[in-house]
Amino acid sequence: MKKLFVISTILVLLTACGSTTTSNNKSDIILIGHRGASGYAPEHTMESFRLAKEMGADVLEFDVQMTKDGVLIAFHDTEVSRTTNGSGEVKNMTLEEIKKLDAGSWFNEAYPQHFSEEYYGAKIPTVKEIFEEFGNSINYSIETKAPQKYPGVEEKLVDLLNEYSLLDKKGQVSLHSASKESLLRIHELSPDTELGLILWYTKTATISDEELRNLKEYITYIVPNFDYISEEYVTKLKGAGYSIQAYTVNQKNDADRLADWGVDGVITNYLDIY
Repeated sequence: MKKLFVISTILVLLTACGSTTTSNNKSDIILIGHRGASGYAPEHTMESFRLAKEMGADVLEFDVQMTKDGVLIAFHDTEVSRTTNGSGEVKNMTLEEIKKLDAGSWFNEAYPQHFSEEYYGAKIPTVKEIFEEFGNSINYSIETKAPQKYPGVEEKLVDLLNEYSLLDKKGQVSLHSASKESLLRIHELSPDTELGLILWYTKTATISDEELRNLKEYITYIVPNFDYISEEYVTKLKGAGYSIQAYTVNQKNDADRLADWGVDGVITNYLDIY
């Protein structure tokens, strides 16, 4: 496995060297397993997370939602039908109902080239189950997904991270969201935790100096979709003191270009692009 590079450490080193060059060594770019190793296993299952670690992920990425009875689970969609044999919204389902779902068979049907018998009947994991298995053996990049649907999700997540002492080591965990409100709440609860803002662009990415100044109070990294960012955009963010995790980068030539521009980490379904 490549060394585990902490985003904040990279920034410190660049600043200390007084460097204005944004390019990163390609072998040093952080590989972030998007929903595990989701190109080869059903996303947001323990099978996918285990494979991500085996494939050398520097960071394990997953989304957090909350069941009707207040349990944090790793799952992307707010409705379960796309990746399970069930239907309905996560927020309206108990953990018992969630655990009855088959979250793996769909993958064998959609991606027969990566078929595995073990994927049949794969379950949606709780966040606690993930921490129980992996502990501090890997770094985590965790998204609060649709937090407006789950009042108190930030408190539960921070409490769980503290229960497993995952916030003790700086850089072990970074938390991100498209919701500024959710990130501000996490900042209140855990001021030293690395926080990232997800930005979605549908045309050439831009961000104002004023917005960068306003975000500086609580945001340390930016998470843009890579399709519309440019070297100029990356240079501006890096110059303002932010690091960058770009998503979802599944081709080596794209990862190489982003590394040349100075992007710190790529969120990828295919951890073998390097």
